[in-house]
Amino acid sequence: PLLPPRSDPSDKRLTLILDLDETLVSSSFDMTFEFDFEAPFTLNGCWCTARVRKRPLVDSFLDRVSKHFELIVMTAGVEPYATLVLDILDKNRVLDNRFYRDSCTKTDHGLLVKDLSRFNRPMDKIIIVDNSPNAYLWHPHNAVDSKDFVGDPRDTELNTVADFLETIKDAHDVRPHLPHWKKGKAYQTRYDKTKTATVTIS
Repeated sequence: PLLPPRSDPSDKRLTLILDLDETLVSSSFDMTFEFDFEAPFTLNGCWCTARVRKRPLVDSFLDRVSKHFELIVMTAGVEPYATLVLDILDKNRVLDNRFYRDSCTKTDHGLLVKDLSRFNRPMDKIIIVDNSPNAYLWHPHNAVDSKDFVGDPRDTELNTVADFLETIKDAHDVRPHLPHWKKGKAYQTRYDKTKTATVTIS
């Protein structure tokens, strides 16, 4: 397991796993890339500088979801790079845990999969927000399948995700609700947290 069991049985928060690249930020080594900050790091003895652009509304998104969820970032990015980016991004220190490429599972076909079963949390209480279908290959029913962020300053995706997550934060089972995330806060009219929804997982 990547996490120990929760020590406080009264903690009923859902667990939210966030991807980093193309979900919360976009980064490039291109000198012409418009960026908010730089992340210099060494990898295999080579000096690199990533230019990083924050997704619009990412600061307010992290603040909003941290109030209701156990908040974790899991990235397929290498630790020297991702640590620097997260240190800057998580300025209010709202992340409960961080995991990097070495915590992903590599398949026989070379895919890096984020195995949600390793988080030691009930599968009906865990959500992953990720732009890559390969990342949630083994748990598609737990995914908010966000679109790639490539630098569009008009992007409002994180606001839609936050609105939706606030609506289902008390769900008995998150999986039947996640296909409706694009409705944002409008999903509120369809969701009754006092009722247990059903879903078939194959």
